[in-house]
Amino acid sequence: MADQTVTGKLVVTDKIGIGIGEPIAQLHLSSADPSRVFLESGGSLLKVSVDGTNAAIGTDAGTGIPLALQTDGTNRLTITSGGITTIMGPLTVQNTLTINGNVGIGTAASATAKLQVSGVIAATSFQGDASGLTGLQIPPSSIANVQLADNAVTAAKIQDGSVGQAELAVNSVVEAKLASSAVTTAKLADVAVTTPKLANGSVTEVKLVDSAVTALKLAAAAVMTDKLADDAVTTAKLAAGAVTLDKLDAAARPAGSQWVSGEGNTISYTAGKVGIGTNSPHAQLTLSESLGFTNATTPMMYVFQSGWANPERPIIAHSPPFPDWGLAYRDTDDTMLFRGNGAPVMAVNLSGQTVGVGIDVPNDKLDVAGTLRVLTGSNPIRFTAGWSSFPDSANNQSEISNDIGTYKTLMIVGNRSAGLGRRVSIWDRLEVNGRMSVSEGVIQKGGNPITATADLGLYSQAPGYWMRFVTSNAPGGDAGFWFFSDGGAGNSPIMELRGTTGNLWIRGTLRQGSSRTLKENIADLSVHEAAAALRELNPVRFSYKADTQKETHLGFIAEDVPELVSSRDRQSLSAMDIVAVLTRVVQEQQHTITELAEKVRLLETNFHSK
Repeated sequence: MADQTVTGKLVVTDKIGIGIGEPIAQLHLSSADPSRVFLESGGSLLKVSVDGTNAAIGTDAGTGIPLALQTDGTNRLTITSGGITTIMGPLTVQNTLTINGNVGIGTAASATAKLQVSGVIAATSFQGDASGLTGLQIPPSSIANVQLADNAVTAAKIQDGSVGQAELAVNSVVEAKLASSAVTTAKLADVAVTTPKLANGSVTEVKLVDSAVTALKLAAAAVMTDKLADDAVTTAKLAAGAVTLDKLDAAARPAGSQWVSGEGNTISYTAGKVGIGTNSPHAQLTLSESLGFTNATTPMMYVFQSGWANPERPIIAHSPPFPDWGLAYRDTDDTMLFRGNGAPVMAVNLSGQTVGVGIDVPNDKLDVAGTLRVLTGSNPIRFTAGWSSFPDSANNQSEISNDIGTYKTLMIVGNRSAGLGRRVSIWDRLEVNGRMSVSEGVIQKGGNPITATADLGLYSQAPGYWMRFVTSNAPGGDAGFWFFSDGGAGNSPIMELRGTTGNLWIRGTLRQGSSRTLKENIADLSVHEAAAALRELNPVRFSYKADTQKETHLGFIAEDVPELVSSRDRQSLSAMDIVAVLTRVVQEQQHTITELAEKVRLLETNFHSK
């Protein structure tokens, strides 16, 4: 992370860790080298530092200013650069106070003796000058609980090696009788501490000097649970190898192998690492074989201690040299990540219920970065981002490609198993919302395709009828819709709808639907209406503007015909309407002719009878 400068206020609502991923305080600094914090003003520095052996607070070297502790703005304790300490006010010591140098109480100048008091000393008791206690012998069992004042036994009062089993009465050593750090290794005779000599809970952490307890100081089976106060025995209080198996009470001993290092042990311990079945553990816990669990419903393993925004944590990795190959958990979005050399292989998002392949943040139920193949081993289908010719390498393969390169379209390409080339079939209804383009101009069912690929055709293999929209090589040179029944040869149409002229040509009979079941509001056409319409019809000769041959036709002008036979928009005519008018007028004329013929016949009869 690059250097950052904050010119205003910096407010952090949670803990800050420097050099540590899980801070346990509002500000937590950690470093393999000595950690230091400096407060500077006017060139003077206040330093707080800690390393593996020492923790310190004070002014930095060469500063030359005193260090003071204050309450209510008043110096209560001052330490000069020369090491002189001055305490203003009463001093109360709860435990032991050790001072290297002279101590002055109430003196105006520096003390010239180990203890120099200017004033009265008040004490409940004071016996001897301490020099008479040298080489003091203690009778067996003479020191009992009631003989010792609280905190009376200090390290200075005990001659090295003087306290043995015989000198201690049963339950004589209780917590209140021991001053803090009074019991050191040198003060205890070997095997002095046995179970009867310790009152329950008497040994607390503050009573033991670091590394005081060694194997020689403990009698066999001396360490029992009830003799130790909670958290009393810390690592610092035990000398290396102090607690051996024989020092533990029988109830505390393990039933099987020991947690010690060395060849031939089932469980080994080496430099903070435990091996089971191996003496060369490479992690905090190393197993040479399998790991088993009981039949329970509780989790077998926890990835995090707590929280919901922990840093990404590897769960299983290949080996210490290859930590980026394996499975990890990303806590910020609850995703299980399979990685290969750090790159995403597969991601399972537990909260979003999505799966990604080749991507670590899936956006759909299944999100695949790259090609996808399904039905491998049977009839594979490949999904690609560009046409890959996958169906051409085997007869049973097909491809769906979102191609934006050569073809720039979504391609669905079928297999070649039928021996007809690549083929895709639709068995149910096909709905096209928009334009439909056919590159080879043929929509067919069975049989051979239309040979003129510039045309569009609808083809049915049996009985051989098909429709073709002709755009090239049309009979008569006119494009349009052509209907054939010649099995696909395309040489003998049974109906033509010319695209440029609009002419309709039919090889057979044209029939117009005229069933009573198709009609309503049926009424007879009167002779008067038919005759009036016939009188208004004006036959003309004409040619169509779109007809380049200018062929002459006979007919009527739709805009000029009477309303009885005109269309609503007066742009077209129905031949059946005009036939109906002519039929009614001819019927009436025929009726008139019949009547006139009958009259002529009667006249001729009368004429011949005379």
